[in-house]
Formats: sequence, structure tokens, C-alpha cells
Amino acid sequence: MTKLAPGDGAGARRSARRARRFAHTTGYRRGNDGRLTPSCDADAVREIFLRRAGGATWGDLSGYLEEHGVVGPYGNAHWTTSALSKLIAIPVYTGEARSGRHRNPEAHPAIVSRGAKQLALRTRIVSTDVECAALPP
Repeated sequence: MTKLAPGDGAGARRSARRARRFAHTTGYRRGNDGRLTPSCDADAVREIFLRRAGGATWGDLSGYLEEHGVVGPYGNAHWTTSALSKLIAIPVYTGEARSGRHRNPEAHPAIVSRGAKQLALRTRIVSTDVECAALPP
């Protein structure tokens, strides 16, 4: 294999390969101007925020997305708890873009309101199927 010298396009090819490896933001696509715009999966993404705020479990949300054919950020058809919790936590879905300490709260169209996002983040599912031993006084 021949090593390419600087300025011969090697850097551009490496950048293109790296770009293909990185995730896309589920529910958005990049417009011609580089800005995010809602994609055909935006309604499903909005729905999982609302369902989580209403008490749905991670398993419920995973099943919903898989049932609707929404693939994960790396092209996976199966949604893990980790992927879902990260999706709920990132600010991009409220229209915010961040880069280091800089932020733009209105960088692109929001898929969910800040209120719905906060409710989804605060939801904790408490199982009532488990009996707990009484704690000592």
C-alpha cells in the first residue's frame, strides 16, 4: 500500500471515512445548509419523550421504536436502554446546539418542548412487584 503525501487528498478521504462512522441524530436529517431539520422519524422520537414522561419503561420505548422501524444513531435496529437514555438526555431535541461552552438554544427546529424533555428526564419507574424488607429503626 502506497502512503499518500500531504495535499494529495488523503486527508479528505480520511475525513469522509470518519464522517461515515459517526452517528446521525435520530429524528433529524442535515439540510443542504448543514442545519438539522426534522426527518420522517421525528414523530416517533417525540412520542418516546411523551411516553417516557407518562411512565413508559425503557423496554416499552425500545419496542415502540423497533415496531415503527426507527433505527438507532449507528444504524442499529435494536434500541438499548443506554441508547434511549442518552437520546432523552441530549439537548438537541429541544432545538439546542452546543459546542464546548457555546450554545444556541434556537439552532434548529425542536422536536420536543423543554417541558416534555424535563418530564421525560425526571421519570423514574418504581416497581410494585418487589416486596422490600422493613428497614431497622
